[in-house]
Amino acid sequence: MPGMNGLVLIQDARKRMPDLPVLLLTGYADASVRDRLMDDTSFDAVLLHKPVSPEELVARAGALLAVRAHAAN
Repeated sequence: MPGMNGLVLIQDARKRMPDLPVLLLTGYADASVRDRLMDDTSFDAVLLHKPVSPEELVARAGALLAVRAHAAN
């Protein structure tokens, strides 16, 4: 992603799809990144800090999708 990071990508995608669930996996994020990620409560967002176990990644992604599926019903 030349010229952008994950947070910028999320912000651009959020302009097109405000309810898009987001999972940001990073080794560099601090509290300000979490605040910027969570500033819009119209979508679900998860911030995970590396290293993340495969089990945690699957669990968090699954929970995010389950919330989204429940909201659609």
